[in-house]
Amino acid sequence: MKRSIIILLFALAVFILQPVTTQAAYMGNFMNGERYMQLEETMRTYLVIGMYDMLSFEWDQPIFNSADYNTKDDMSRIKRCLTQKSPNQIRAMLDEYLTSKPEAKIYNIASSFSAALNTMCPQ
Repeated sequence: MKRSIIILLFALAVFILQPVTTQAAYMGNFMNGERYMQLEETMRTYLVIGMYDMLSFEWDQPIFNSADYNTKDDMSRIKRCLTQKSPNQIRAMLDEYLTSKPEAKIYNIASSFSAALNTMCPQ
Protein backbone atom coordinates (compact mmCIF):
# COMPACT_ATOMS: atom_id res chain seq x y z
CA MET A 1 0.00 0.00 0.00
CA LYS A 2 2.74 2.43 1.00
CA ARG A 3 4.68 1.58 -2.16
CA SER A 4 1.61 2.25 -4.34
CA ILE A 5 1.20 5.69 -2.80
CA ILE A 6 4.86 6.52 -3.40
CA ILE A 7 4.60 5.43 -7.04
CA LEU A 8 1.42 7.47 -7.50
CA LEU A 9 3.02 10.56 -5.96
CA PHE A 10 6.11 10.14 -8.13
CA ALA A 11 4.00 9.83 -11.29
CA LEU A 12 1.99 12.89 -10.32
CA ALA A 13 5.15 14.90 -9.65
CA VAL A 14 6.62 13.94 -13.03
CA PHE A 15 3.43 15.04 -14.78
CA ILE A 16 3.21 18.34 -12.91
CA LEU A 17 6.89 19.18 -13.40
CA GLN A 18 6.84 18.65 -17.19
CA PRO A 19 7.39 21.85 -19.14
CA VAL A 20 4.19 23.54 -20.27
CA THR A 21 5.25 23.31 -23.92
CA THR A 22 5.40 19.54 -23.65
CA GLN A 23 1.90 19.42 -22.22
CA ALA A 24 0.59 21.81 -24.90
CA ALA A 25 1.08 19.10 -27.50
CA TYR A 26 -1.48 16.94 -25.74
CA MET A 27 -3.86 19.22 -23.89
CA GLY A 28 -7.07 19.74 -25.83
CA ASN A 29 -5.58 18.44 -29.05
CA PHE A 30 -7.12 15.50 -30.82
CA MET A 31 -4.79 16.24 -33.72
CA ASN A 32 -1.82 18.57 -33.51
CA GLY A 33 0.53 19.58 -36.31
CA GLU A 34 3.10 16.92 -35.42
CA ARG A 35 0.55 14.12 -35.66
CA TYR A 36 -0.92 15.66 -38.82
CA MET A 37 2.48 15.67 -40.57
CA GLN A 38 2.95 12.00 -39.71
CA LEU A 39 -0.17 11.05 -41.68
CA GLU A 40 0.02 9.89 -45.29
CA GLU A 41 -0.64 12.60 -47.86
CA THR A 42 -4.12 11.29 -48.71
CA MET A 43 -5.19 11.33 -45.06
CA ARG A 44 -3.80 14.87 -44.63
CA THR A 45 -5.86 15.92 -47.66
CA TYR A 46 -9.01 14.38 -46.18
CA LEU A 47 -8.42 16.24 -42.93
CA VAL A 48 -7.93 19.54 -44.78
CA ILE A 49 -11.15 18.90 -46.76
CA GLY A 50 -13.02 18.57 -43.46
CA MET A 51 -11.57 21.80 -42.09
CA TYR A 52 -12.29 23.58 -45.38
CA ASP A 53 -15.87 22.29 -45.31
CA MET A 54 -16.43 23.68 -41.82
CA LEU A 55 -14.82 27.00 -42.74
CA SER A 56 -16.79 27.39 -45.98
CA PHE A 57 -20.03 26.69 -44.12
CA GLU A 58 -19.31 29.70 -41.91
CA TRP A 59 -18.81 32.08 -44.83
CA ASP A 60 -22.50 32.43 -45.61
CA GLN A 61 -23.98 32.26 -42.12
CA PRO A 62 -26.16 35.20 -41.00
CA ILE A 63 -24.02 35.71 -37.89
CA PHE A 64 -21.31 37.22 -40.08
CA ASN A 65 -23.71 39.85 -41.45
CA SER A 66 -23.24 41.73 -38.19
CA ALA A 67 -19.49 41.05 -37.94
CA ASP A 68 -17.05 43.93 -37.88
CA TYR A 69 -15.39 45.08 -41.09
CA ASN A 70 -12.06 43.32 -40.37
CA THR A 71 -13.76 39.95 -39.81
CA LYS A 72 -15.82 40.28 -43.00
CA ASP A 73 -12.73 41.37 -44.91
CA ASP A 74 -10.68 38.42 -43.62
CA MET A 75 -13.45 35.94 -44.44
CA SER A 76 -13.81 37.36 -47.97
CA ARG A 77 -10.05 37.31 -48.54
CA ILE A 78 -9.73 33.68 -47.45
CA LYS A 79 -12.82 32.69 -49.46
CA ARG A 80 -11.35 34.26 -52.62
CA CYS A 81 -8.02 32.56 -51.96
CA LEU A 82 -9.40 29.07 -51.40
CA THR A 83 -12.25 28.80 -53.88
CA GLN A 84 -9.72 28.76 -56.72
CA LYS A 85 -7.67 25.93 -55.19
CA SER A 86 -8.02 22.17 -55.21
CA PRO A 87 -7.99 20.18 -51.95
CA ASN A 88 -4.41 19.09 -52.73
CA GLN A 89 -3.31 22.71 -53.16
CA ILE A 90 -4.93 23.70 -49.86
CA ARG A 91 -3.24 20.74 -48.13
CA ALA A 92 0.07 21.81 -49.66
CA MET A 93 -0.41 25.29 -48.18
CA LEU A 94 -0.87 23.84 -44.70
CA ASP A 95 2.06 21.45 -45.17
CA GLU A 96 4.28 24.32 -46.28
CA TYR A 97 3.21 26.43 -43.30
CA LEU A 98 4.00 23.65 -40.81
CA THR A 99 7.31 22.88 -42.51
CA SER A 100 8.36 26.53 -42.42
CA LYS A 101 7.20 27.01 -38.81
CA PRO A 102 8.01 23.78 -36.94
CA GLU A 103 7.21 25.46 -33.61
CA ALA A 104 3.54 25.56 -34.72
CA LYS A 105 3.35 21.76 -34.72
CA ILE A 106 2.52 21.66 -31.01
CA TYR A 107 -0.80 23.45 -31.59
CA ASN A 108 -4.03 21.83 -32.72
CA ILE A 109 -4.34 21.46 -36.45
CA ALA A 110 -7.40 23.72 -36.72
CA SER A 111 -5.41 26.60 -35.22
CA SER A 112 -2.52 25.93 -37.57
CA PHE A 113 -4.92 25.76 -40.53
CA SER A 114 -6.31 29.16 -39.62
CA ALA A 115 -2.81 30.61 -39.16
CA ALA A 116 -1.69 29.14 -42.48
CA LEU A 117 -4.61 30.74 -44.30
CA ASN A 118 -4.02 34.10 -42.65
CA THR A 119 -0.35 33.91 -43.58
CA MET A 120 -0.54 32.46 -47.07
CA CYS A 121 -3.67 34.04 -48.55
CA PRO A 122 -2.79 37.35 -50.15
CA GLN A 123 -4.15 40.59 -48.77
